[in-house]
Amino acid sequence: MKLRNKLFALLLCGVVGFGSVTITQAQTVNLPAEVELNLKDFATISELANKYPTQYYTLVNSDEKRIRRVEFLKGPLVVDGEVTVDLPADIIKALRFFDDIRMSGEGSANTKITIVNPKGETMDWKGGSYGSGTKTTRYLKTNTLANTTIGLDNPLLVVDDNGEPIYEGYKMVLKGNAVINEMVLYAEQGVINEYDITAWTVIGEDKPTLDVTVDVDITKNLSIEGEIKLDEDKFKRLHIGSGPISSFDMNKNTSTVDKTNSIPMSKYGFYPGRGTIRFGPHLEDIKAGQAPKLTADEEREGYTDYAYLEKLTVFDQDIVDKTNRLFPFTGDDYVMTFNDWPSWMLNDSNVDLSAGTPAVKHFDAAAELAAETMRLLDQKYADEGPKYVEVKNESSLTNEWEYHKTEPDKAWDYLADFHNQVADAVKAVDETVLVGGPSTASMGIEAGDFNKARTIMKFMDDTKGHLDFYSHHFYESETVVLNDTGSNNVGYTDGRLEAIFSLFENHMYLTDNEKPIVITEQGTLYEGDADRDYWIKLKNYNTYMMTFMNMTDTVEMMVPYLYGVKNWLPNSKDTLYLYANANTALKNPTPMMNYLDLWDEYAGAFVPVKSNQYRVDTNAVLQGNKLYVAVNNMNPNRVNINLDIDTGDAKIVDVTRKHTYLELGELVHEEIPVEDITNVPMRVEETSIFEITLDKAPEFEETVYRKTYYGDKTLVPTSTTPVTFNLECDTEDLTAANLRINIASDTSGFKEDMVINVNGYRVLVDLGHTDQPGRIYTYVDVVVPAEYVKAENEIKITLPANHGYIANVEMTNDYAAAAPVSEDVLELATETAIAMWTRDRIAEVPTSGSNKEAYDGLILAIEYAKDVCEFTLATEKEITKASEALARMVELAERTLIAK
Repeated sequence: MKLRNKLFALLLCGVVGFGSVTITQAQTVNLPAEVELNLKDFATISELANKYPTQYYTLVNSDEKRIRRVEFLKGPLVVDGEVTVDLPADIIKALRFFDDIRMSGEGSANTKITIVNPKGETMDWKGGSYGSGTKTTRYLKTNTLANTTIGLDNPLLVVDDNGEPIYEGYKMVLKGNAVINEMVLYAEQGVINEYDITAWTVIGEDKPTLDVTVDVDITKNLSIEGEIKLDEDKFKRLHIGSGPISSFDMNKNTSTVDKTNSIPMSKYGFYPGRGTIRFGPHLEDIKAGQAPKLTADEEREGYTDYAYLEKLTVFDQDIVDKTNRLFPFTGDDYVMTFNDWPSWMLNDSNVDLSAGTPAVKHFDAAAELAAETMRLLDQKYADEGPKYVEVKNESSLTNEWEYHKTEPDKAWDYLADFHNQVADAVKAVDETVLVGGPSTASMGIEAGDFNKARTIMKFMDDTKGHLDFYSHHFYESETVVLNDTGSNNVGYTDGRLEAIFSLFENHMYLTDNEKPIVITEQGTLYEGDADRDYWIKLKNYNTYMMTFMNMTDTVEMMVPYLYGVKNWLPNSKDTLYLYANANTALKNPTPMMNYLDLWDEYAGAFVPVKSNQYRVDTNAVLQGNKLYVAVNNMNPNRVNINLDIDTGDAKIVDVTRKHTYLELGELVHEEIPVEDITNVPMRVEETSIFEITLDKAPEFEETVYRKTYYGDKTLVPTSTTPVTFNLECDTEDLTAANLRINIASDTSGFKEDMVINVNGYRVLVDLGHTDQPGRIYTYVDVVVPAEYVKAENEIKITLPANHGYIANVEMTNDYAAAAPVSEDVLELATETAIAMWTRDRIAEVPTSGSNKEAYDGLILAIEYAKDVCEFTLATEKEITKASEALARMVELAERTLIAK
């Protein structure tokens, strides 16, 4: 669709109430035709309340009142075969701004629903349902319309001869047997009162530009509790189906899906991170005429007959070869998540069969299935089955763990017991496998006086000694500018993520149960293929990358919810590639590939870096004569960056930066030269990677060893009386200390100042920036002079508010240490030489097929090993990774590419 552009300046305008548009002073605006139409139609929403029964939703902790529910059809409507409903034009105009259409009544879940547009074109709309009998509710999600041409999501696709949208004449055809009580438009949190056109402006031009200094010191190595280099394998990950190649597929040829998983690895260094096995629907369902798949054990109630799995997991050298040539570095290093347990494990009156939650009495059978699956995958992949097991996907959600609904008081106890049984069973088969959970979703853990936090921490206590890691999911909202809404940010990118991690780490410290955290999903659950849509997803992925990299001592692995393609959702737009046709060929990459490109070359040893501005996060690494500095601006303001770099005796010879941004509705991804590193403009919520080339590779003079210590208590209510925390830390060679106080409120921010006293060092902290409506969970950092830090510290905090918590305190200290020493790479150099000799013995370089894949894999392994040998600072993990990849690919080349 061609979008006509208008470029004009709009002055202050906007009307309070439903359907208004707010534009701040002198913003330049570039509105496509579709957006102009959205503005016009959005303004009609307020009129619905004058015509239809309407219910409202008031945002928690604020006075904002939103339209939530509009009833446009009142039953009973009897469906006995087929019924056609005319959809009113005003409902069609408003529909795309609501979450879904809902209809209630007996039989509604089983009706077939078809939309017919004024041109006679049709679309089947499946949706979902909940409840039973007369209380059944069928829902049709409007976000699934993004990939359709029916006109409901974009009225410009259905126009008259004059090019005007047609709203009259839409029909809904219902087939089946049902009694429909009502049909409504519904939005869970209500429809926003203002249509956001920020994406089509010059974002931040209405606010002052902030001057920011970023200090970098490349004469020192930064060791974050022993991690001296960025572990790329932790952070450069992607989602995969049920494994690097499909776990239950014996196809020896490379599929389209295989290619979309392997190309990001070979071109950008992003590796398979997490796959999922869904036992129930995926492995049970069979088409007419096909042989049975996964079935129950007829001799043991609740248990599984493994014949089907055994058939698909026999050792086959060709399958192992395919895996190794496509993923020479992966081996067993990825997460496998289990979900949707088979139907024969669900025969419990308290469990809805559709949820895939095993009955308590069949936990042992489910644990055996998990363990046997791991044994068989290990067999299939020659002792390189997945290293990590996540017991159950998003088990904190009601629709994923049915007991949250049926037995809420026992649900988490059952969940802990289930995790323990699965962990014990898997480890009995292979004690090297790392098992974890609970794959928590919806991480607003401070709500309701930290009830969810307390629940998760009890789960950690109840699984102590069984689980090896804890896993969580974080999804950011689809707001264009997260910190400019007039309310506290309810997402995770304004301190909440760090505060959550700190609380969990503090609890693990206090309970002697210190385990790493694995992020098995993160990003933004948001479809759409406009530049604005891709920008929202890209900026949030980049922000999460920055945040998690700076917590590398805690994070074991971080996997964005980003796939090459989704073969089960072939029209999905939030993937790296789009299908050109049904699951067989690919179009060009989507803009999501910009995420991989931005971080492609970012690697090396950590060096100290910091900014002097709130909400400007930084990270820096040094690799040979290349310094990479990552800067992320989460302010609603634009910033000018001054890179102040201590280069020692090295000199800067070239600077470029790679960045992605949105301006006037257009997405830009570019790499450009930087002429003046003291004045680099950055846009709102932009992440920039600066590549600074030096005239030589510097040698570190010393190490800054950074370690975090935690206080003796958590979740203390705020009070006019000082709260005392005790914290122990090392003091020898201490050079700097930063005290972090994590604060929260379930109602609003804080008007009051916070007084902090650390061993007599007093600081008054203004919390005015939090004084907004909406719950808040964030942190405040206070630099404590090193001379005030003791081995045993008394920290007194006064926050005279009656509605908040001091969640916990931590102190991150820097210590002077000797410069790091590189590991010996002599043996790896020898292995590399042998691999190069193997390469040179290949008579003819293959140009297609599996032989080309094997050759390309060998070249990748050689190039990486050569790089490691040339690193100024090589780690044992890098050497092992290179050595194992060389061994795989040399063996494969000797056997398949060199004539005998």
